[in-house]
Formats: sequence, C-alpha cells, structure tokens
Amino acid sequence: MPYLIVEKANKNHKIFKFSSEIKIGRGGENDIILCDYDDTAISRNHLHIIEKKKGFLLQDTSSNGTFINGQPVKECLLTDGMRFNINNYSFTFIDNSANSVSGELPPQKRKGIKKQDTSSFNDEQTIFTSSPQQTLEEKFKFKRELKEAGIVVENDAMLALFMDLKEITKINVPVLLLGETGTGKEIVARVLHEFSKNEGEFVPLNCSAIPEGIFESELFGSVKGAFHNAQNKPGKLELANNGTLFLDEIGDMSLALQPKLLRFLEDHKVTRLGDTKVKNISLRLIAATNHDLKLMMEKETFRRDLYQRLACITLKIPPLRERKEDILPLANFFLEQHVREYGLSDKQLSSDAERSLISYEWPDNIRELKNVLLNAVVRSSGSVINSSDLPLNTEDAGSETMRIRPDQVFSMEEMERRQILKALERANGVKLKAAKILGISRDTLYKKIKKYRIK
Repeated sequence: MPYLIVEKANKNHKIFKFSSEIKIGRGGENDIILCDYDDTAISRNHLHIIEKKKGFLLQDTSSNGTFINGQPVKECLLTDGMRFNINNYSFTFIDNSANSVSGELPPQKRKGIKKQDTSSFNDEQTIFTSSPQQTLEEKFKFKRELKEAGIVVENDAMLALFMDLKEITKINVPVLLLGETGTGKEIVARVLHEFSKNEGEFVPLNCSAIPEGIFESELFGSVKGAFHNAQNKPGKLELANNGTLFLDEIGDMSLALQPKLLRFLEDHKVTRLGDTKVKNISLRLIAATNHDLKLMMEKETFRRDLYQRLACITLKIPPLRERKEDILPLANFFLEQHVREYGLSDKQLSSDAERSLISYEWPDNIRELKNVLLNAVVRSSGSVINSSDLPLNTEDAGSETMRIRPDQVFSMEEMERRQILKALERANGVKLKAAKILGISRDTLYKKIKKYRIK
C-alpha cells in the first residue's frame, strides 16, 4: 500500500494513503490541495501519480515544475523512499509494506484517497492533522501513561510531539530527531519504539563514540578472520531486526560510512564483514543529531541522498528553556528518583530554589537539570533544598566546575567541560561512575576528556 508523507516548510507533516492514483495541485478537484487557491507558484493541476505495471509513475503536468534533488522532472518512476519537491512542499513516496515492522496499512477499495483526507495543506495544520483531537480527559490520561514510563510532560508542544509518535507507529519509515544536546532525543526514540510494540529490541548506537575503523563492523557485524582480532558477531542492524535501531549523533558519521548506511536503507540487506551470506533485515530506523545537517550538506560533509532517506519524518525537540512549565515537574521527578536511588530521606524544593530553576536558561537542557538535582540532593544537609544548594548562580569555593556568577555566560563547550569535571569529582575519579552520572557511555566520556584535555 503506497502513501505520501507531505511536509511543508520543514515543520508540518501529513500522511496520505492511496491505492492506484493520486492528484496534487492547488485546484479543489485534487486529492491533495496545496496552499490557497490563488498561490500561483503551484499549478492548479500540478502532478499526477498513477500505478503502472513497473510501479508508480510521477507525471508533472505543471508550468511551475516538480523537482528531485534540485533538478526538474516531467516524468519519473518512483521508488520507495524517493523525495520530490513542489515549491516549499516536500513529498516522500513510501511503498515498503513488505518491510513494515508495525504492520500493513488497511487496503483502499477505490482509486485516490479517502474523502476525509482530502484537504488544503496550510500553516495552521499541526503535524499529522488527520489525528483526532484529544479531550482534556484524554490528555490527562496520556500524561499519566507517560509519567508511568518515566516521561514527565506538561508543555503542549512536547505533549503534541509524543502524540505524534503514536501516529508514526502506523507506518514504518525513518524518523529524524533534531534538538540540542540533552533535550532527550534517545528518550523520544525509546517512546516511539514502545508505542510501536515491535517484537525486536531497541538498539542504540552513538555514532560519535565508535572509532571510524571499527564502526562498519559495529553496524554490520563481522566473521572471524575478517580483520585483526575480528570475531563472529552480529552488528547492530542484525540485533535490531524486527525492532528499532537508534543512531545517535548521526551528524558525526564519517563520509566514508554514509553510503554504506544508505545502501542498507535502500535494500534492507546486511552482509557481515568477511562473509558472503546476505540477510534481509526489517527494522525501524531513528536517527538523531544536534548538528545542522542542511548546513553540513552545503559544506559537503553530509550526503544529501542519505539525508533524504533519513528525513522522511522530522521531529524537532524544543529546548528546556522553551518549556518552562516542564522544569518544576521534571525537577521534582528527578528529585524523587535520586532520593530513592541513594536511599536518602525525602527532600523538597524551597520557593527560592524553584524560582532559580525556572529563571535559569539550561544550556544543556534536561541532562543538566538532572545532574543539578543530583548535585543538590547530595550537598544539601536538611530536608529542604534551597537556591544556595543549586550549582547555578552561586559560587562554589570548593569546586572549579560550577562557579557561575549571574552575569557570566559560557559557551556550550565550556559548560560541558565543567559538567564533566563535576561528575568526575563526585565519582572520585572513577570514569565509569562519572559516565553514569552524566548519562553517557564510558567511551563517549573518554573522548570528551581527551577533547577538553582534562587530566
């Protein structure tokens, strides 16, 4: 069953299912109506996609043009994952039901798309506008379900994002998560995996933590003798079969490895290094980055065709400073978590501590908030945590890591260096424990220690 994912101006998405044909344009007679009636950048009857013996054929009937990779096309046989553009709209054609992890879409009984899916696509739409609106009672129930899973959400934008994740489970396409460091991209990826209810495992792989020389074997696996010290072992792709592979820091993947990942996305086949056996793999791929991939494409440090494959659906996670209503619920959640984990007596935040948390800008987002609460739990002597216990705007004479005056502004790198120093101090120099406090792998910590020349 084919369908189109329509994205406008990199922020709004909608899914259109169809059977054998679909028409797109600004005229009211089309199945997908783009923009307002008088938008002359889009033709009234712009293009037609129709099923042929060899597959689905795109036929441009406009005077404005349809583009693939920046080049105009009049006729093109579409393949699974192919993207094309009309003005500021981006379309992804999907026909991968054979590789679906989350099940096939229900069949249609007639040509075109359902009448209720035929609508103007405009800026007022939210992501996946075909989703039903939730009542206040349903939202409350949904927030409670998320909290039971360890997700605390009050902000409407974040709540909408998690609601969208449920819609994404209906289809199996790559998802690209964008957001600053520490915004919780892996948590969002795990929620999508849980919503999908796949039989397989959730398998994370940090692209920045694996040396380039062994990354290919980590991804595809190897057989004994393939290279020095090679062993018979499956790669992350195999381990994630019928599940989810989460590629964190995808922007750090080397140019040499990018076409190999692209090849898998195109044929869903895996061959271990040194082997000749080919295995078909079915999984959901989620990638995440805090880099500007479009800028990287301009600089030719990230492949445009790989981006097109990964960005079928793009979700941007807002930073914590834009989610002020989430700060205190998250702080109290982490506070309870730390108290329980370390077997301490109950603690609560004072009013001045709450004000300090809300007014702080949180350059390292949720990860920083969690670490600040851990620091406060340990350093506070009583049952109440005051503003002076929070390593934010107060000077700490015993530590170099968080001496921050209200008028000081640090770069993201300097904040990260200070956080690492603080974690190492609290862990008494034990790097594995420090990595756990920071919520990163030991390999990533070693890499950052080397980067910041921490002794």
